[in-house]
Amino acid sequence: MINKTAKYTAITLVTILNLLVLLMWLGHLSFGHGLGDIAYLGYYTLLAAVGYITVIVNKNTYVNLFLILVFIIANFLFIQKATIGRGPEQRWDGNFLVLSET
Repeated sequence: MINKTAKYTAITLVTILNLLVLLMWLGHLSFGHGLGDIAYLGYYTLLAAVGYITVIVNKNTYVNLFLILVFIIANFLFIQKATIGRGPEQRWDGNFLVLSET
């Protein structure tokens, strides 16, 4: 029972990370570093892809629990970096999404 719960929780956390990456690909989310955002985009895209593959292929409960911890930290860092941790090119103005000025 715990194995199924751990697997579904890990899949949910990876899906949240993928939705955040999708928002970044669409231009609605920024880390405020201009072209430097590409490094974050590549890192989180790779992390999400490896996470999906690992969760689906793996049968070990402890690995799923470890992945849950990893993705909780990854999601927290992603959200922190996209809000109060934004870079100098686009400071945080209190909005989570980047709103167009036109």
